[in-house]
Amino acid sequence: MINQGSNSVLLDKSIPGRKRQIFDLLSLYQSSQIVGLIGENGTGKSTLVQHGLIPELHRGFLGIGGKNWKISTIRPGIRPIENLSSGFSGFIDENGKEKLEQEFSLTKEIKLHQDGLLQASKKHLSKGDGLNYLMVIDNFEDLFQFRESYEDVDTWDQNVNRFIQNITKCVFNSNVPIYFLLVLRSDFVTNIFAYRNFHELISKSQYSLPQFRKTEFQEVVHFLLEPHSIYMLLDAIDLLYIKLGRDLKNLQLLRLFIEHTAELCIQNSTIYADTTLLQQVDLNQLYQDSLEKIYEDCSPDEQKLVERIFKQITINKGGNSYRRPVRVEELLLVLGITLEELSPLLQKLKEDLSYVLEIIPPYQERLETVQNPILTNETVINIKNELFIPHWPRLIHWIEQEKSAQETYKRLSESAIMFEKELTGYLRPPDLDLTLNWYESHQPDEHWANQFEYNFHKTIAYLKDGKAAFDEELRLKEALQKKKIKRIRKTGISVALISLLVSIVIGVFAFDAKNQEKQARIAQEKAEREKKRASLERERSDLLYLEADRAMKESKTNEQLALQEKVRADQESKRANDLRDEAEEQRMQIQEAFHALDRKTDELGMTVNELQISDSLKSVATKEAESARAYQVAVNKILTLRNNLQKEDLLTENGSEILKGLSSIYNDYVKASIDFKGLVLPNDDLYQVLMETRGRLFKLKSHNLASYNLASLPNGLRNLKLSPTNYLATGGDDGILLYSLQPMKSLPVTFNSLKIEGDRIRSLEFLKNAELMVGTVKGKLYHFNLVSERLTEIKATGLNDRIIEKIIHHDGNLFLLQGGQILKIRLDQPTKTEAVTNLSASNIFKFRGDKLLVISNKSEVVLMEQKSLLWQSINSDLANKPISTAIISEDRVFFGMDNGDVYINQLISIGNFSSLKTEMVIPAHLTRITGLAYNKDSQKLFTASLDQKANIFDLNLRKLGPEYIINHALRIEGFNKWIWDFELFNKNQDENILTIDENGDLKFWQTSSEMLFKEIFENSEILYTELSER
Repeated sequence: MINQGSNSVLLDKSIPGRKRQIFDLLSLYQSSQIVGLIGENGTGKSTLVQHGLIPELHRGFLGIGGKNWKISTIRPGIRPIENLSSGFSGFIDENGKEKLEQEFSLTKEIKLHQDGLLQASKKHLSKGDGLNYLMVIDNFEDLFQFRESYEDVDTWDQNVNRFIQNITKCVFNSNVPIYFLLVLRSDFVTNIFAYRNFHELISKSQYSLPQFRKTEFQEVVHFLLEPHSIYMLLDAIDLLYIKLGRDLKNLQLLRLFIEHTAELCIQNSTIYADTTLLQQVDLNQLYQDSLEKIYEDCSPDEQKLVERIFKQITINKGGNSYRRPVRVEELLLVLGITLEELSPLLQKLKEDLSYVLEIIPPYQERLETVQNPILTNETVINIKNELFIPHWPRLIHWIEQEKSAQETYKRLSESAIMFEKELTGYLRPPDLDLTLNWYESHQPDEHWANQFEYNFHKTIAYLKDGKAAFDEELRLKEALQKKKIKRIRKTGISVALISLLVSIVIGVFAFDAKNQEKQARIAQEKAEREKKRASLERERSDLLYLEADRAMKESKTNEQLALQEKVRADQESKRANDLRDEAEEQRMQIQEAFHALDRKTDELGMTVNELQISDSLKSVATKEAESARAYQVAVNKILTLRNNLQKEDLLTENGSEILKGLSSIYNDYVKASIDFKGLVLPNDDLYQVLMETRGRLFKLKSHNLASYNLASLPNGLRNLKLSPTNYLATGGDDGILLYSLQPMKSLPVTFNSLKIEGDRIRSLEFLKNAELMVGTVKGKLYHFNLVSERLTEIKATGLNDRIIEKIIHHDGNLFLLQGGQILKIRLDQPTKTEAVTNLSASNIFKFRGDKLLVISNKSEVVLMEQKSLLWQSINSDLANKPISTAIISEDRVFFGMDNGDVYINQLISIGNFSSLKTEMVIPAHLTRITGLAYNKDSQKLFTASLDQKANIFDLNLRKLGPEYIINHALRIEGFNKWIWDFELFNKNQDENILTIDENGDLKFWQTSSEMLFKEIFENSEILYTELSER
């Protein structure tokens, strides 16, 4: 897709909740021509690019070739090099046959050479045409996930290698104004590790899509609700944020949730969605209900095809993955239907299941694709978003069925191979029965089986032969059983005859046994009589034994009584000793009680003193509560005044009253704040009221107020410098150098300008009050004298055509940052240039003494000796945190970060070794910090960012707690473009700030409410009279 938008077409396009991410991506393009956008599947990466980044580029983002952009979006698909060639051909103004010939020629060059794309870029793309070219490569993971779907894996690997090599060559050549954006799923990031140079490029400029902040999530919800004319209460949005907002993967689920919520609102006849309504929505049912409705709308034949299609694209060869891209050619063989029969169903699924399926043609943006949109055999069908799968029970059942079928077939195939090698036999029950049941129900064919291995015929033959062998085994067993039954029957007759003879013999023996039994009974009676006699004798002997035992027990009893008397005597003696010890213990307790009474008396005296102190503290607490209440009342008055000021015009009859009210409210706030915290807390609402009031008074040309706008150029200003005596110089994208003819001590100031033709100014540095060094985008270094207005180019050795990003002057030497390299140039001998070795830098700053503070490209903090150019790393806890700018103040270093935070670090030096320790982190902005300033006298920190805001933090509030610094920051508003730089200066002994921005505006701002109030009300009576007369 080719996009050569202008500033008008796409300005109305917006994407909610993504402003921070858009600015982050743009900041990466400031230092790199390739950016990798990384995120999980279904997190809105493509939407962010098409509806966020691309419209912002067309608003005039400055690239190598200028501010105009031509953009081509491709997807590698199953033919990556052909689609890369097609995307590049879109940059060239050719159509029809010439375009196709260009594509074919470029495809051939890319496949043969590593620099085919670079040579084509040099030939057709030039800085001189005023255009930048961006190629968006969406779904970059196609290069890795479609490998198994290609007909020849070796050829695929070779094509992927050439694809990546050609992009890498282009990026390494900065003379061609071509940029790349790679959109890649995070689970494929490790695949690029195999391409070392390419991986190093991406690792320096990759951007992982962050989760939504709560305010960003609110924007998304409001955007989705707007078409339904439904409103969601804040507590309901907070609940929804907890459920869905903390994970970007839930975006599609959020859309379904909003649609269902809108339906519930209509059913309940309300336009407000609250937490009660939200709790009626079952998140787990949303996907299922949506997908089941689409499935039920299909005919029975279509449902069978849908089941078989999903079974093919949701199981991989290992059976462990849900996603398996399938070519239509392979799908047709498995389904056993024609392309004409499949096309209508796939088209229907694509329309109804756009968030589930993706149908990827082999060629994109080609004439044959546009003129013949019917599916081809090379078209790939793939799961677009796997998140829905766990929520659709029907599909889970299909997946389990298919996985079981694959495992059964693989086990059967392995057994067939082992049987062929005589390592096993045929299957036996129950395995044979289970496999036969599977075969009958699944009916596998050769095309389905060949997805796993080419052994289908042998495998099925093994199964059928095994069944036949088992059937034959059963037949033989049955015949053997019949013979055995006949043999048993003959044996039974013989046994019966033998049994009869045995019965007769038993009868004879029974008669003889009866006679023997009678004789035994007589002998038994005689034995019983003898037994009774013996029993009587035993009883007599027992009586004699009992008499002897009784006499022995009486003897033992007497002995025990004697022992008990002795024990009793011992116990009486011990009791007497215990009573003596107890009496002594009671005496000690009485003494301790007297001591305790003395202590209680002392404590009572102390309690009386504490009650007196408590009364004093209560009085103080009451006073503090009253102060806090008065402070809150003053703050509420400020908020009310800000609201009224937005409604009222100062020219109305209430204008004078509004100003008088402002004066009263300001004084009340100052008093209440001092009473509350002992100092005047900065209040952003009061600051904005005073800024708005001053602005309106300036429009009325009242009170001799100076304009905030000091000067303006057609395009962006990038660098701003003040000399020690406050001479000003600034320059930027037009190559125009703007400089003041007198010091910035009072306003207005007269400016003059000088244009450097065909170049852009990027860096400035004052040597003296009227001598200035200028660095440009094309790598030129100039000396400019503000008095004589003479511009002279410095021909220093070692300079190239890359951007001079920074200039620092110290002790007759210049230190330049150009293309990551630090150069040292002697002003008196420019031909003697030294380069710092083994250090690639992203920024350099003046430091104490003869040292420079360097930020390396790896975000390491380094100290460098200016004389020897030797350097050493500083130990810090800032590792892997991208640093965009820094300032140094005595033993403190302030770092501005790419993510919008400001780190305040203490510098600790011991001998030759230094380290940094983070004292505080201020979440100052949404994205990259572009400028920092700090005044050690006022303890104020100034920050500017690509989020189009500048903030003022009062570090004096640190003694109250870090939250006071953040909550009481002042915001300088009124910017609609990026702020690039600022400087502090004193006007009439008051601290002011100068800013430059992408619009080319140079502005000044007061830095406190006190300054604004003083300027507005220094002649209050005259002011009131002017307004009354008007």
